[in-house]
Amino acid sequence: MRTAGMFPRKFGDDYAFLLRYPPNMWISYTPDFKTWHSTKLVWEIKPHSWYGRKLGMSCPPIEQDDAWLLFWHGKDDTLEGRYRLGVMWLELDDPSKILKVQEQPILEPGADYELDGLYPYCCYACGAVERDGRYLVYYGAADHTACVASVPVEDCLLRNQ
Repeated sequence: MRTAGMFPRKFGDDYAFLLRYPPNMWISYTPDFKTWHSTKLVWEIKPHSWYGRKLGMSCPPIEQDDAWLLFWHGKDDTLEGRYRLGVMWLELDDPSKILKVQEQPILEPGADYELDGLYPYCCYACGAVERDGRYLVYYGAADHTACVASVPVEDCLLRNQ
């Protein structure tokens, strides 16, 4: 497992985590952080795409009125291995079910500071917050620069997709 993140509320008696057992994204549940159950594949890589080598969650899921919003990352299967950010929506009461995936990335490396650094060709989000009607998505660029990108909350609602 390389990346993992917890949903910010319980589902019944359990906490839910999204995990990357390379190369795919899985979900697992725990009542006590000692025992785990119902581990299930959620999202798979797609060869020859922008998420052809590996994928995982980037920020803790954000609860909206009709879905969980998830910013996630994918690494392509080219020689450079570029990391990009995507967005998907998960069912509120069963986050193992994907409602919609935006197939095109929402952020990809292009600026010099995203292309050149400790890990070149990399945009990798670490957190997101809502502020003044926008989601601020904090991300690392080439593993040496901290950045923030923003998107209107309205543009991220499932009903507007």
